[in-house]
Amino acid sequence: MGGSAVRSARKTPRRSFPESMGVRMKRPPRYAYPIAIVLGVLAAFTPANLPLDSSSIVAALLISTAIFGFAGLVLGTVWPSGGWVWGIWLVAPGFLLVTIGLIASGELGSFLGDDLPFLLLGLLGAGFGSGIGARLRGRTQPSE
Repeated sequence: MGGSAVRSARKTPRRSFPESMGVRMKRPPRYAYPIAIVLGVLAAFTPANLPLDSSSIVAALLISTAIFGFAGLVLGTVWPSGGWVWGIWLVAPGFLLVTIGLIASGELGSFLGDDLPFLLLGLLGAGFGSGIGARLRGRTQPSE
């Protein structure tokens, strides 16, 4: 008797958090993910093209975080069902490029000192930006 209840519970599909609360979320279109990847590449290379000298690394980190945050805010506002996950999509191209460079050069110290802070702060900025964008859009647009 107890086993049948467990089996019947396994047959029901598991729903995500918003759906379990009775909110139906529309998935982003397929073309949204390549847009996020392109925005992530642009956000990753923009701080490198700014006229900053090597002593202003803090300014470059803040600018990079702000750029990723703005890109996340845009994606979160346009497609709120993605939420904070847009931050991962935005940082993934930079992480892939840095990983390829790390494998090719073998410079772990350079990765830890130069690239890792940019990736982590970019992920933080993009995740917060997209989460805030999704919340702002959710408050202004009633769910159907």
